[in-house]
Amino acid sequence: YAIDGVDPTVTSVAMGDASIISGETPTVTVVLSEAVTAFTKDDIACASGSLGTISVAGNGVTWTGTFTPTASTTAASNTCVVGTTWTDSAGNAPESGLTSSAYAVDTAAPTSSWTSISDNSLIEGETATLTMVLSEANSGFTNEDVTCANGAVAALSVAGDGVTYTGVFTPTAETTAASNTCVIGTGWTDTAGNSGVGSTSPSYAIDGVDP
Repeated sequence: YAIDGVDPTVTSVAMGDASIISGETPTVTVVLSEAVTAFTKDDIACASGSLGTISVAGNGVTWTGTFTPTASTTAASNTCVVGTTWTDSAGNAPESGLTSSAYAVDTAAPTSSWTSISDNSLIEGETATLTMVLSEANSGFTNEDVTCANGAVAALSVAGDGVTYTGVFTPTAETTAASNTCVIGTGWTDTAGNSGVGSTSPSYAIDGVDP
């Protein structure tokens, strides 16, 4: 007769990316001490997302699955936990589970909004100050991300809060246009790498044609 009185253990559990942003789906890897029966994704709980179906490697002990982070979520510290409801092929359950190292999830897209255009009816020789606010600190937001009809935006400056930007708009000479807007595009990102959400300013008029 056979005797197997050795409880299986979780050797390791790891998330494949320590800082996860929108669109990323890292691999979760779990290594067990021996072959097991009915080990599934339900035996692994990963915070701020969901784990797809897991598969086992040829060695019979290394299991992997794809983690999909929850949309529009910001959570700085998360872990995956392997529980104790599974058994080895003899029916022995593990005495304890195992917790992975922490990983961060940031899938919240940064947004933009317009505070003001200092002059919404511009004539020849006038400029206007544009004021716009982003929802969070960002990477690489410049005047190239702001397109204003019938004019140009100078280099932007940022306030001490790190999210309020201002820039001077100069209308195109000898131009008349009753309704114009400025548009913040989507080419910028937050510091985590999530693409920004654009927005459109209130309307402004230009009359730079001399009578």
